[in-house]
This record gives sequence, structure tokens and C-alpha cells, in this order.
Amino acid sequence: MAKRRPRESRQQESAAAAAPAGWLREPATIALLLMLAVVSLHLGDKLIGGGMGRAIGLGLALVAIPFRAALFSPWLWGAAMLLLGWCALGNAAAANHTYLLTYTALALTLPLRLPTREEAMDAAATSVRWLLVAVMTFAVVQKGLSADFRDGSYLSYLTLTGGVGQLAWEAGVAPETRRVLEENVRRDRQFTPTSRTFERDQVALLNPFGKWLPLFVATFAVGILVAEAVLAVGFAWRPNAVWPHALLQAFGASLLLIRPETVFIATLTAAGALSARRADRRVLYGYVALGCVAIVLTLAGMTSRLDGG
Repeated sequence: MAKRRPRESRQQESAAAAAPAGWLREPATIALLLMLAVVSLHLGDKLIGGGMGRAIGLGLALVAIPFRAALFSPWLWGAAMLLLGWCALGNAAAANHTYLLTYTALALTLPLRLPTREEAMDAAATSVRWLLVAVMTFAVVQKGLSADFRDGSYLSYLTLTGGVGQLAWEAGVAPETRRVLEENVRRDRQFTPTSRTFERDQVALLNPFGKWLPLFVATFAVGILVAEAVLAVGFAWRPNAVWPHALLQAFGASLLLIRPETVFIATLTAAGALSARRADRRVLYGYVALGCVAIVLTLAGMTSRLDGG
């Protein structure tokens, strides 16, 4: 059982949190607020739905700014963990970022019960750091064992149905290629999720990229595996150095351009910000900048593959 905080210590921390001066200079507060924004945005989307739900969720997170002492409450993150877990368990096809958000909320709930805020945030940073190590290690192993990933069929499917480069297609780049990808989406939607495997395998997707597709897919696959492996090693070995955090930010920015899984990227940036407890302050601001971009794109609904609309 965690020790209760000494009354005097808790009173001093509450007074400091209530002080109006310079909360933007407090790395822990910034990281927690970024995490709360991602959690609220996701819960708004899942519990209410649509753009309105996402806007309400983000609005509730912004309301927390004047009450930043609440950001350090284990009750807040415990409630977030339960809601996120309920969303994940209630949906057999829940996306990976729902689970990652749930685990990150748990990694905050337990440390924030420690007696002092300094101890709590140090323990939270360590917990989130090892969570990132586990996530990246599991990702490498899972991809390495997946036959569809190794032979390139999965990444080829994503590319030919607009799941790779969505931001470019939505921006009007290469309209002829976009029309081909839309036709591929139409063909793919002839089959329902309950269709038999051999029936789905019969769909013929058009290839507007010609001989460059296999080269791109191979380069993309190797790049993902190498980046995730190096991230796992970096966060385990040199968590306070700049380069693991810079690599995670570059990884997230690249994914935004290649495949905009915006909620997942926002989750990674929030977790990275929480883990950067002892890193250079500029690392934190990099996470905040990337996280804000991912949040804005999520708010705008830029979260799925080309829909042909």
C-alpha cells in the first residue's frame, strides 16, 4: 500500500500548483496536459462520436488548464484508465492506441500515489519509458513473425488502397493516382469482413506505381523495423539523451506523412513527453509541437484511409 503524503508536503504542493506564475515552465504539467488532451479527445470520439465528440473531449481537457493541480491526481488517471479499458474491452476490434492509452494511464495512476510530486513524476517517467520499450520491442517481434508483413502483402495493400500517403492524396497531389486508389477501395469494399478468405484474395487491385511499388514496400518495411528496434534500445539504454526522443519525434512525423494514424502518433508523443523527465527541455517542446499537429488532424477527422468520397 502506498504511503499517504505528509499533510504539510501536500499543502505546499497544492499552493505551488495554485500559483499563477509560469505553469508553462513546468515540464511535468505540460506533459500531463498533453496526455490529458489525447485521452479526452479519444474518449470523446468513442463515447460521443464524430467531430462533435472529439471537440467536446478536447474542450474538457482545455478546461483543466486553470485546475492544473488536478492533473497530478491519481483519481483522474484511474478514472481515465477505467474508461479507456471499457472502450477497449467493449470492442473486439479496438485499435492499438486505445490499449496504449490505457496502459499509459495505469502507468500514471500508480506512481501519482507516492508521497511527493517529485517522486511521483520520476516514477511515472520510468514506468512510461519502460512501457515504450515494451511497445517497440513487441512491435518488432510481431512484425517479424507476421508472414503478411514479411512478404510485403500487407504494406502493398495499404499503399494500393490509399492508406499510405493519405495526406498527399487528400491534398490533391497526383489526382490520376488518387482515382486509381479510389477504384481499388471500391473493389475492396465488395467484400464484407465476414467474406471467406479465398474470396477476398480474388480481388484485383490496380497498381499505379508500377515497378516502384516493391522497392517502396521493402524500404518502408525495413525502415519501420529498424526505427522501432533502435527506439526500444535507446529508451532502455539512454533515456535521458536527446537522440532517442528526437528519433521518436522523427518517427511520428514520418508516420503522419506516410500513414496518418493520428491518435496513435499523438499517444506516442504524449508518452514520450512523460518519459522525458530528465531530458533537455527542448525535447519536451518538440513533443508538444508534434502532439498538437496530431491532435489538430485528429480533430479534423484525418484518421482513416482514403474513403473515396
